[in-house]
Amino acid sequence: MISGELSASLKNLTSLETLDLGNKNLSGTIPPWDGNVFTNLRIINLRTNSFSDVLPTELLNSSSLQVLDLVENNLTGNILTNIVGLKAMAQDLKGVYYAESLVLNTKCLPQKYTKTLSLVTSIDLFGNNFRGDFLAKLSLLFALTILNLSRNHINGNIPGSI
Repeated sequence: MISGELSASLKNLTSLETLDLGNKNLSGTIPPWDGNVFTNLRIINLRTNSFSDVLPTELLNSSSLQVLDLVENNLTGNILTNIVGLKAMAQDLKGVYYAESLVLNTKCLPQKYTKTLSLVTSIDLFGNNFRGDFLAKLSLLFALTILNLSRNHINGNIPGSI
């Protein structure tokens, strides 16, 4: 069983495509990895751990990040101003397929995606302490298929452009 804190040395895994450390009893802060180092990173799953503090904005610089799953941690800050920079969620990736499969929980229902990962872009931030106003800029992530901001402190109305 893995437990403890994430090591900053993970930044040395420059060919990493999937970081799946969900449900591992991890705690502390998420290190400020530079997303520009992780040019192949498509999936981050850190769900159901005990991470706290602010999500490093550097992590959101990854040009290929398609799935960001941070469900049920204790992360804080104004995440919405930073997620609009996720480049892969603003690109049309149809026609590109991957051999791996992925199970995403949407509203507590598992959904399995096999060889269709390119069709899925997901941000699941359920059950944290993120704050901020809902941004019309989220509509710039036109490839985004799943957005779950439940059980956070997000204000405002969902813009009609979304």
